[in-house]
Amino acid sequence: MSEVVRQLTRQFPEKRIFFLRGDLGSGKTSFVKKFAKYLGSSDEVTSPTFSIIQEYESPRGAIYHMDLYRLDNTSEVEDLGLEEYLEAGNWCFIEWPDILPKWMKEEGLTINIMIEGPEARKIVI
Repeated sequence: MSEVVRQLTRQFPEKRIFFLRGDLGSGKTSFVKKFAKYLGSSDEVTSPTFSIIQEYESPRGAIYHMDLYRLDNTSEVEDLGLEEYLEAGNWCFIEWPDILPKWMKEEGLTINIMIEGPEARKIVI
Protein backbone atom coordinates (compact mmCIF):
# COMPACT_ATOMS: atom_id res chain seq x y z
CA MET A 1 0.00 0.00 0.00
CA SER A 2 2.90 2.36 0.75
CA GLU A 3 4.23 1.94 -2.79
CA VAL A 4 0.79 2.68 -4.24
CA VAL A 5 0.68 5.93 -2.26
CA ARG A 6 4.13 6.97 -3.53
CA GLN A 7 3.15 6.21 -7.12
CA LEU A 8 -0.12 8.13 -6.82
CA THR A 9 1.60 11.25 -5.52
CA ARG A 10 4.12 11.07 -8.36
CA GLN A 11 1.58 10.41 -11.12
CA PHE A 12 -1.13 12.76 -9.83
CA PRO A 13 0.69 15.47 -7.83
CA GLU A 14 -2.19 17.93 -8.13
CA LYS A 15 -4.88 15.57 -6.80
CA ARG A 16 -6.13 16.19 -3.28
CA ILE A 17 -9.49 14.38 -3.46
CA PHE A 18 -9.65 10.59 -3.50
CA PHE A 19 -12.78 8.47 -3.73
CA LEU A 20 -12.24 5.04 -2.21
CA ARG A 21 -14.40 2.19 -3.41
CA GLY A 22 -14.29 -1.39 -2.21
CA ASP A 23 -16.08 -3.98 -0.14
CA LEU A 24 -16.09 -3.88 3.65
CA GLY A 25 -12.65 -4.92 4.86
CA SER A 26 -10.95 -4.29 1.52
CA GLY A 27 -8.45 -1.80 2.93
CA LYS A 28 -9.93 1.65 2.36
CA THR A 29 -9.03 2.88 5.85
CA SER A 30 -5.64 1.14 5.63
CA PHE A 31 -5.01 3.12 2.46
CA VAL A 32 -5.79 6.38 4.28
CA LYS A 33 -3.47 5.34 7.14
CA LYS A 34 -0.59 4.83 4.70
CA PHE A 35 -1.33 8.09 2.91
CA ALA A 36 -1.49 10.07 6.18
CA LYS A 37 1.83 8.57 7.25
CA TYR A 38 3.32 9.48 3.86
CA LEU A 39 2.13 13.06 4.39
CA GLY A 40 3.93 13.11 7.73
CA SER A 41 0.93 12.85 10.03
CA SER A 42 1.51 11.32 13.44
CA ASP A 43 -2.23 11.18 14.17
CA GLU A 44 -3.89 7.82 14.67
CA VAL A 45 -6.10 7.17 11.65
CA THR A 46 -9.29 5.29 12.42
CA SER A 47 -12.43 4.53 10.46
CA PRO A 48 -14.91 7.43 10.53
CA THR A 49 -17.89 5.09 10.17
CA PHE A 50 -19.76 6.58 13.14
CA SER A 51 -18.39 10.13 13.16
CA ILE A 52 -18.63 10.32 9.34
CA ILE A 53 -15.71 12.79 9.16
CA GLN A 54 -12.33 12.59 10.87
CA GLU A 55 -9.70 15.31 10.62
CA TYR A 56 -5.96 14.73 10.89
CA GLU A 57 -3.06 17.15 10.79
CA SER A 58 0.06 16.80 8.68
CA PRO A 59 2.97 19.06 7.72
CA ARG A 60 1.51 19.07 4.20
CA GLY A 61 -1.95 20.25 5.23
CA ALA A 62 -5.17 19.06 6.80
CA ILE A 63 -6.41 15.57 5.98
CA TYR A 64 -10.14 14.83 5.96
CA HIS A 65 -11.25 11.20 6.04
CA MET A 66 -14.93 10.64 5.35
CA ASP A 67 -17.09 7.53 5.40
CA LEU A 68 -20.47 7.98 3.71
CA TYR A 69 -21.61 4.38 4.23
CA ARG A 70 -24.39 5.30 6.68
CA LEU A 71 -25.85 8.14 4.62
CA ASP A 72 -29.09 7.47 2.79
CA ASN A 73 -29.39 10.29 0.27
CA THR A 74 -27.70 13.29 -1.30
CA SER A 75 -29.49 15.78 0.95
CA GLU A 76 -27.64 14.25 3.93
CA VAL A 77 -24.40 14.80 2.01
CA GLU A 78 -25.29 18.44 1.44
CA ASP A 79 -26.26 18.89 5.11
CA LEU A 80 -22.73 17.84 6.12
CA GLY A 81 -21.23 20.64 4.06
CA LEU A 82 -19.00 18.30 2.06
CA GLU A 83 -18.76 20.85 -0.73
CA GLU A 84 -16.70 23.10 1.55
CA TYR A 85 -14.28 20.28 2.36
CA LEU A 86 -13.87 19.39 -1.30
CA GLU A 87 -13.26 22.98 -2.39
CA ALA A 88 -10.82 23.90 0.39
CA GLY A 89 -7.78 22.37 -1.33
CA ASN A 90 -6.96 20.04 1.56
CA TRP A 91 -6.50 16.28 1.38
CA CYS A 92 -9.88 14.50 1.24
CA PHE A 93 -10.38 10.74 1.32
CA ILE A 94 -13.97 9.64 0.88
CA GLU A 95 -15.06 6.06 1.46
CA TRP A 96 -18.34 4.93 -0.17
CA PRO A 97 -18.53 7.95 -2.53
CA ASP A 98 -21.36 6.62 -4.73
CA ILE A 99 -23.93 8.72 -2.86
CA LEU A 100 -22.18 11.96 -3.83
CA PRO A 101 -23.83 14.07 -6.51
CA LYS A 102 -22.04 13.75 -9.84
CA TRP A 103 -20.72 17.33 -9.77
CA MET A 104 -18.90 16.66 -6.49
CA LYS A 105 -16.92 13.84 -8.13
CA GLU A 106 -15.43 15.92 -10.95
CA GLU A 107 -12.13 16.86 -9.26
CA GLY A 108 -11.45 13.55 -7.53
CA LEU A 109 -9.55 10.41 -8.36
CA THR A 110 -11.39 7.12 -7.85
CA ILE A 111 -9.44 4.25 -6.34
CA ASN A 112 -11.01 0.80 -6.41
CA ILE A 113 -9.63 -1.67 -3.88
CA MET A 114 -10.49 -5.32 -4.42
CA ILE A 115 -9.77 -8.27 -2.15
CA GLU A 116 -7.72 -10.93 -3.91
CA GLY A 117 -6.79 -12.96 -0.83
CA PRO A 118 -6.25 -12.64 2.93
CA GLU A 119 -3.25 -10.34 2.46
CA ALA A 120 -3.60 -9.44 -1.24
CA ARG A 121 -5.38 -6.49 -2.78
CA LYS A 122 -5.83 -5.30 -6.34
CA ILE A 123 -5.93 -1.52 -6.74
CA VAL A 124 -7.38 0.04 -9.88
CA ILE A 125 -7.36 3.78 -10.51
